[in-house]
Amino acid sequence: YRRVKNGVVQYIVLKLLSALAAFILKPLQLWGEGKLTPSNGFFWAAMVTNFSQAWAIYCLILFYKGLRTELGPMNPLGKFLAVKSIVFFSFWQSLVIAVMVKFGLLSSTLYPVDSELSAATQDFLICVEMLIFAVVHHYVFSYREFLRNPDASSGSDHVTAEPSGDFTSNLRA
Repeated sequence: YRRVKNGVVQYIVLKLLSALAAFILKPLQLWGEGKLTPSNGFFWAAMVTNFSQAWAIYCLILFYKGLRTELGPMNPLGKFLAVKSIVFFSFWQSLVIAVMVKFGLLSSTLYPVDSELSAATQDFLICVEMLIFAVVHHYVFSYREFLRNPDASSGSDHVTAEPSGDFTSNLRA
């Protein structure tokens, strides 16, 4: 359990350190937003974040595997994919855009600086994608799964999951 928890939490810590590095390096002109050259802080932060996200996703999959029975009534897979796709997809999309700009696959006369083109393209795509994600979230996080005919004996109208086994043994399964 501890390794899974640490695997998820490490992403939070590394993302915070990445933001702190950007905060420090941007005024010093050492950040290089969207530039994939090893002399810029963005390059190293992107690489570390990429591996960190991959490890966090793996740990979240282990978490789900260990608790899929307990989480079953809540339909967690769709919720997991809906939330994580926003966070991780937008990051990986920004890297793909930066690579496309670096190799000249994406260019514009409106943005003479490559990093501005990368940022503008990413911002525009996120605006469009948020509409799509909003619709997906509307269905995945529907209130309907919590509606149920009230149980006559308990008066309860919410869904609960009964635990089956302990977390550690489920995680190893």
